[in-house]
Amino acid sequence: MHLEAVDLPGHGESLDAPADPGTTSRLVASLGGSATYVGYSLGARVALRTAVDYQECVERLVMVSGTAGIEDSKEREQRAINDDALAARIERIGIEAFLEEWLSQPMFRDLPAHLSGRTDRV
Repeated sequence: MHLEAVDLPGHGESLDAPADPGTTSRLVASLGGSATYVGYSLGARVALRTAVDYQECVERLVMVSGTAGIEDSKEREQRAINDDALAARIERIGIEAFLEEWLSQPMFRDLPAHLSGRTDRV
């Protein structure tokens, strides 16, 4: 089995390579080819878009905590406000402190340290 972790455009080492959702799905499909696509949160949305745009590439799709998006414009606007506030808070307290908080949530709390991906995230 081969695993490929994608550094999405506009994130991580690809920060200077922003891309719209269609371009992102094209890039992901060209990297992954015919495969099982797995995504969490934003990654789930990218995997879903890839499955819609490039059905021939997606053998199986696993989405965790992802949706097609918020339909209601007021809810979408509030989400953007909340996301901006969270981003500002992360910048204020730092990535390491945020990761400590994030990984202490019930969903991740019992995750062994070697599986947390902490070193890949800071």
